[in-house]
Amino acid sequence: VTDTEQNFSDINFDAGVAFQFGAKRQWQVGLVAKNLISKKYKAESNPNSKGETSKTTVNLDTQFRGGVSHTTDWTVIAFDLDLMENEPVAFEEPTQYASIGAELDLMNTFQLRVGYRANLSDADSGVASVGGGFSPFGMNLDIAVLANPSNPQKESGVALELGFYF
Repeated sequence: VTDTEQNFSDINFDAGVAFQFGAKRQWQVGLVAKNLISKKYKAESNPNSKGETSKTTVNLDTQFRGGVSHTTDWTVIAFDLDLMENEPVAFEEPTQYASIGAELDLMNTFQLRVGYRANLSDADSGVASVGGGFSPFGMNLDIAVLANPSNPQKESGVALELGFYF
């Protein structure tokens, strides 16, 4: 452990509920609560050459998110919303995300996805994503790219996932 690193161990809980409805159970609504036990962690660095220490408090507050989706044999469209503004864990800005996404699934083998996530607490932090999947014979390979449309240098990325199911 260096003078700028501290370790903490703890336990917490998340809980969620979901309900399906409609003639073909094609609609879903859900609610999730994360970090049900709010926590504060206080960290202090070792004194520097001038004898000064740096103190930091990290807060893990309870967060609530709701969502709704519609599913058909070929498509899924979903919308999620943080139900309140989330205070930053440490040095970040507050967030309250609203997300929408859609998937087109061809023959349960090829998937095409698009999405957009907006931070309602910061107008310039939206992220658009596009991706695809290939899932034959009990395996899946997904790839996606994402970027902030107004400032790709601020936030961009690539995701790759390989999975097996049986």
